[in-house]
Amino acid sequence: MNGGVWKETPLFLSWSLPGAHTVSDDNLPDEMSAEQALGAWIQHIGRRGTLPISWAISGPAIYEKAPFCPDDGPYPENFLSFYTWPVHSVSGTRLNFLHLPVEDELWEAGRNRGKAGFVQAALGWKPSPLQQTMDLEILVKSKSAFATY
Repeated sequence: MNGGVWKETPLFLSWSLPGAHTVSDDNLPDEMSAEQALGAWIQHIGRRGTLPISWAISGPAIYEKAPFCPDDGPYPENFLSFYTWPVHSVSGTRLNFLHLPVEDELWEAGRNRGKAGFVQAALGWKPSPLQQTMDLEILVKSKSAFATY
């Protein structure tokens, strides 16, 4: 807050998948293709059909758990625990969090990449806003090149 007036700040939804960091933290896109990273991740997590998707609200100097998502253990706080509900700067209408853009997770050399960037790059898929689960089995089967995983 600056002098009682909120500064306009772009907000996005950032998503993550369980265990994706185990591949993306130790490998770079110029060292491993997205398809290879996907295979390594599937081996790491094992064959599971439905996986939870975690969400955060992100923006300049902002990264907080998204509201209206299942509790992630002992930390129930979320974006609305620390900030007031965002409103449109002209109309005053409260933000519908489902209308925030979902950030692209990248798996490209020289680009700022997300933890699950190889999933989006290999499968050509990213979740809808605040989607709670992904069915890995269906997504993998839809890509014939990955049918052997």
